[in-house]
Amino acid sequence: MSFKSPLVLLLIIPSLLVLIYVWRNSFAGLGRMRYWITFLLRTVVVLMLVLAMSGAQLIRHSDKLVVIYALDISRSMDENHEYALDVINEFIKKADSHKDESGIVVFGSDSSIETMPGRIKAFEKPASVLGRDFTNIESSLSLSSVLFREDVLKRIVVVTDCRENSGSAFSYIKNLETLGTEVWICPLDRKFVIGGVSVEKVTAPPRIRENEMFELTVKYHSTFDGVKKGNVIVNRDDGVVESYTTEFTPGTNILRIPQKVKSDYRALSYRINIEVVDDIFVEDNTGFAFAQVLTKPAVLIADENPAECEQLKAALQSGGIEKVDVVTSDSFPSSLGELLRYDAVIISSVPARAFSPEQFDAIKNYVELLGGGFAMLGGEKSFALGGYKGTEIEEILPVKMDIKQQKKKVSVAAAIVIDHSGSMTMPTPSGKQKIELANEACCRTVELMDDEDQIIVIYGTEGPLTVIDMTKIKGNRKEINKIIRSQKAGGGGIIALPSLEEAYAELKKVKAAIKHVILFTDAADTEDPNQNEVVQIVSEEARKGITLTVIGMGKETDFYTPFIKRIAEGGQGRFFLTDDVNSLPQIFTEDLMSATKRGLVEEDFTPALGAYSGILEGIQWDNCPPLHGYIITEPKPSAELHLFAPESVPLFAKWQFGLGKTFAFTSDAKSRYATSWLAWNGYKKFWTQAMRWLLRTQNSTGAVVDTQIKGTSGEVYVRTFDEEGAPNNFVDFNASVIGPDGSTQSVKLTENSPGIYQGRFDVKQTGLYVASVSEADKGITGISGSALPYSPELSPEDKSKLLTRFKSASGVVLSKGEDVYRRTKPYVVSRLDIWKELLMLALILYMIELVIRRFYLPEFVLVVFGRLGMLVRGKKAAVHDKTTETLLVEKIRSVRSTTRAQPSKSVEVGLQTSRTGPAQETKTAPEQKPQTIDTLEELVRRVKKK
Repeated sequence: MSFKSPLVLLLIIPSLLVLIYVWRNSFAGLGRMRYWITFLLRTVVVLMLVLAMSGAQLIRHSDKLVVIYALDISRSMDENHEYALDVINEFIKKADSHKDESGIVVFGSDSSIETMPGRIKAFEKPASVLGRDFTNIESSLSLSSVLFREDVLKRIVVVTDCRENSGSAFSYIKNLETLGTEVWICPLDRKFVIGGVSVEKVTAPPRIRENEMFELTVKYHSTFDGVKKGNVIVNRDDGVVESYTTEFTPGTNILRIPQKVKSDYRALSYRINIEVVDDIFVEDNTGFAFAQVLTKPAVLIADENPAECEQLKAALQSGGIEKVDVVTSDSFPSSLGELLRYDAVIISSVPARAFSPEQFDAIKNYVELLGGGFAMLGGEKSFALGGYKGTEIEEILPVKMDIKQQKKKVSVAAAIVIDHSGSMTMPTPSGKQKIELANEACCRTVELMDDEDQIIVIYGTEGPLTVIDMTKIKGNRKEINKIIRSQKAGGGGIIALPSLEEAYAELKKVKAAIKHVILFTDAADTEDPNQNEVVQIVSEEARKGITLTVIGMGKETDFYTPFIKRIAEGGQGRFFLTDDVNSLPQIFTEDLMSATKRGLVEEDFTPALGAYSGILEGIQWDNCPPLHGYIITEPKPSAELHLFAPESVPLFAKWQFGLGKTFAFTSDAKSRYATSWLAWNGYKKFWTQAMRWLLRTQNSTGAVVDTQIKGTSGEVYVRTFDEEGAPNNFVDFNASVIGPDGSTQSVKLTENSPGIYQGRFDVKQTGLYVASVSEADKGITGISGSALPYSPELSPEDKSKLLTRFKSASGVVLSKGEDVYRRTKPYVVSRLDIWKELLMLALILYMIELVIRRFYLPEFVLVVFGRLGMLVRGKKAAVHDKTTETLLVEKIRSVRSTTRAQPSKSVEVGLQTSRTGPAQETKTAPEQKPQTIDTLEELVRRVKKK
């Protein structure tokens, strides 16, 4: 036994002295037997408490060995995968089934536990799914170390090709050794694909001027034996710009590709592909470069009918913004890099369902982190009517897409029928089940409904399951959404008719100006036996005023797509077909707003002026013609309101969002609602001034921004100088780095030399990384990008330096078949804290002592302790007078029973003292002593001595 605080043991002596003093003065009235028993128990309790306070520990010795195998499954191990499994299984055969345990951890970019420590006979194919673009041995060591118990010999065996390109295993090994964990390594020779060309790096000048000549430099490495001919293909944002044939010499070389910027885009992304015959491994034949172009501003307008935006485009171009592209949603940029070609983006009339979640994320990052401008114009497919409620677009705009201000509202009763068959359990790329996204879409619809509206929610398979009876929204919104979100998928297919009949029956019972059904169903699983009957019923109900929209999950080629399309046509509603369940919330809300026309006001009005802005300067607002419609929204607290529609509804509102700017114009800029504006001389001036405010700007400080990526680390580099060329010192620069998946990192730049600032960021996946540098309170300084085109695992270089450092750290390098379970030390010493057990034992003994001291000992206890007392004193057991002993025991029982029956009497036998009346003296013979329970116990003890 050992102690964490041995000095506390000194408390034993004063504690026992105090205990003896208290016991002699306070408990001397106890019978002799109970006196010593309670004294002994109390002494043990005190000792237990002191031991617990001193941090008592049990010392144990164990020779059990636990070996954790850390298996490298990164991409560079593809050729060695089967061999690595054979190596581990050969090691496991050496284990002692009684003393040894084994566990498996697999690792690549990160780590995962494959098998917990135990007695395993063999290891088969790993089941874990991990990122494989990097080799992070450090993460495997960290995860393996937490699997060991304290009382075992600990060993980690790393099976890898030693191509560490993420983390630092060497430093972590040192930490593990200090904790008693051995780290051994089994290096495997990597099998290279001989004969190939790989692109190591492509660079372009960080800033390019329009019509300026510059060079792309391509660093490549060839492992062919001799010179090989191949093709170089240069891709720019808008496609292939150059392709030519050249020769590739063995080793590392540089290609120089002359370029001239003829495009007037603000940012360019180059992709270089090399094609060589007999190059089997082509994943490493691609490189990327990013360049910022100093040119005129560019604007992108998205509209489902581009021809309707020609007047707006002409107005902007006449105001000096020459580059204006008008596209449909199909041609809208799909990545952040493509968005950077523009200084501002406008969505005119495009429904939210036309965009992917990745595009929404890209737009938000483009504005918030890269300083881009964004605007939304009104129309039947914009704001809440377009399904943008609750999206990232609503987040970045200065208005909320609520319709609470609308006074002229018609009553609405809606029935939502949702397929919850077995197919709805399927997971989506986001990790959620289809039923979860359908539930969320239903909840989004409930949020848009007015307090006086009514709703019924039915989940259908082969029959209806009504989870929300026809209910008024007011006061029940939260509870309705709670119930909807709790629904799970059922089983089988879906038969629509029973659920639709239930919905129609309930809608007929209520009064509402608009009655609408939304049917969400699987286009491959809607198995109604009589399709014509279904179409006939929904057609009849539509004629009676109950419309129906169908949202089909699937594709045009699905078996039941024609059937559910006929249902929508018969219901006189809309038909949506999507295989992207992430778009369901936008589709549900778009349909509800379209069916009810909520939030849309189609009437003539003249804009009212709000707060002053330079955007409104120089326009004759007194002669402003009317607009013919607008969308109802609500301003956010920090929004600047410059134009109003009737009832103080925002018409033109703007604000700053992150590093960028956004505005909302709730009417449109084309012939639907702005017909009278198109011929007005203020039309061009207003939109030109609004757009110039919106455009992305950079501060005037001379600065060059660049980014570089090497392995798993990237660097943001800024060189800044004043007008005279002198370095700008002590500038507060920060950078936001956006990764290929839209994730962001904040980087603080430090000044390492005069006018030069640097900061590092993590690189965890392949693709383009865009860095936006900003100066505190001064906006964007510059934007730069760099790419990791392919995994470092594909590099032809042999990264075996780790093995040398590993040998110096652990000194144990293994080969196949060696005895991994040999002991380098006989046992491990472990210490087990027992203070909790001591406290528990002290509490139990104290309770026993309390019972003995406060109450009476059972007769058999007296007998047992009496005999133990004789043994302790060394006397032989004599023949007892059983009759006397029995009589005395019976006497004790009699007195006890009398005491319990007469609680108001004294416990003394032979004395009757009233506790309620005056004291009365009772004369007793001088030689007779009061027979208390204690004296009777003493008599028993004396009998035992005879």
